[in-house]
Amino acid sequence: MITPKSLRHFFCSLALESGYSIHEVANQAGHSNVQTTLIYANPTAQAMKDKANKL
Repeated sequence: MITPKSLRHFFCSLALESGYSIHEVANQAGHSNVQTTLIYANPTAQAMKDKANKL
């Protein structure tokens, strides 16, 4: 089931993966505090592996 919360998670995660800064995503999501945005931003395990491999 698609909920407003799941859409917010999807948007924040996808925007960060696409190169937006945390501050840009917070602004677009309407958050006054980036800590709130971090709650909704959940990188995938594959994305984290890919970044670790780039090190």
